[in-house]
Amino acid sequence: MSGLLLALAGCGLVIAGCGQGTATATPAAEGKGAEAAAPAAGGEGLSRASAPTPWVKARAAGEQALLEAPAVVLAPPEAAGAVSAPFAARVMRIHVQPGQEIAQGAPVIDVLMPELIGASGAYAAAGTRLAAYRRRKAQLDGLRADGLAKLSEIGEVEAQIADAEASQQIAAATLRSAGMGPGSAGQVLASGGKVTLRSPVSGVVTELRATLGEMRDPSGEPLARVVGAGAARVEARVATRPPEGARYDLVIGAASPVPLKKVAQAPAVDARDGTLKIWLEADVALNAPHGALGKVRVRVASESGAVVVPAAALALQDGHAIVVARKTGQPLPVTVLTTAGADALIQGELTEGDEVAAEAARALAQDGEGVP
Repeated sequence: MSGLLLALAGCGLVIAGCGQGTATATPAAEGKGAEAAAPAAGGEGLSRASAPTPWVKARAAGEQALLEAPAVVLAPPEAAGAVSAPFAARVMRIHVQPGQEIAQGAPVIDVLMPELIGASGAYAAAGTRLAAYRRRKAQLDGLRADGLAKLSEIGEVEAQIADAEASQQIAAATLRSAGMGPGSAGQVLASGGKVTLRSPVSGVVTELRATLGEMRDPSGEPLARVVGAGAARVEARVATRPPEGARYDLVIGAASPVPLKKVAQAPAVDARDGTLKIWLEADVALNAPHGALGKVRVRVASESGAVVVPAAALALQDGHAIVVARKTGQPLPVTVLTTAGADALIQGELTEGDEVAAEAARALAQDGEGVP
């Protein structure tokens, strides 16, 4: 807060007249009767007649957008999906085209994955060995009851069973990493190793990066992307932290503004550009495509008691922000919520229409008070 107040003081002291674009001069007195307009209490307060700075009226906070920030419409997690092969794969067949609308689980691409074929074969072979070893183990257990089987033979068979089970578990893990259960091994072998990759979401095929016969590595780009509809979230980057109780509108092109509500805020500014990320949502479905660019306007509710004055109307006194109020003729402490360009949003004992000195630093200097 101290950094902000110092910046405001700098605006008031260095940039002479930075708020005069909106000021309307209203001299306190004219002609020979000017001295009668000054306070009579022993010179206390600020002589309105002696201050050359004009007076400006505080404006309602809802009259203008305090901040405008670039924004982008984000797709919800459940509305976007990528179709990829978990292992190196050869493209065998393509079921869709770009722009085609498909349902969740619809076939997209058929591929041949050698590693998956090998895992399916290893799982089936281990199952065959297990069946044979277990039959032999059952025979030896029967002979052992009659004293006709050696313990060494039984131990050897048990070791073979353990080895076959381990091989089967390794193969099953490979199948599961491809999104298939161990029971799918037989289907993979029966189909000659062909596997159908399906869409994880309902939506429209927005990208198709597959060519018949090509070999694709799992670390490369997805074979296809599908984007669906859904309640979207808006991400905006603001230059300053919005005040509490602020209202937000999303504007995209010439469309009507859409009211938003803030749902989250980044805990720190982005070191790359000094902006702060905020995330917002609309109460109604946004009629905007995912990825659409626009801007978010930040406003403050009129019932908050905040008003807008020129930034030059602020000054520092005893470490606190003040304005020079015409109704009292004295510095009035205020709380600075935010600044935007040549305007500042403040709260204090001011209401819409109250007049303040357009240049607080000059008014204080004329009165001999100075600014710390």
